Amino acid sequence: MLRQNIRELYYNKPIRYNGRLFFNGAHKARYIDLMSLAKTNNIQFLKVYPHYNLSKSQMMSNGNKIGRVSFAGTFEYWDNDFERIVVEKIISVPTGIYRTKLAWFLTIYGSKYIYREIKFTVRKKKNNESIV
Repeated sequence: MLRQNIRELYYNKPIRYNGRLFFNGAHKARYIDLMSLAKTNNIQFLKVYPHYNLSKSQMMSNGNKIGRVSFAGTFEYWDNDFERIVVEKIISVPTGIYRTKLAWFLTIYGSKYIYREIKFTVRKKKNNESIV
């Protein structure tokens, strides 16, 4: 579940749409696209911001508990054409942590899910606000 106090990362501003809180306009726009696909029965069972456990128990780092490690997708849905579950992640800047978690996710869940990475760029306006 998406927390109400989202930090603004990479100039993103949280957007509320249809009773849901999205990290940015790209997530909202993709959600609208997926909802139209759901209405035409191309996809089913749409989930927003699903999490996938990568570790079975709590992890330790330098003697400190850091909790379970998970990978957060942006969307998950059943694709009727492929007859498989699709996990989508919308990213602007792929970090080292993201790449590591993605490799771990694909190792564990790669045979079960289709993974799609959607990249977007953030453009700045003159007054330092972002445009997606």
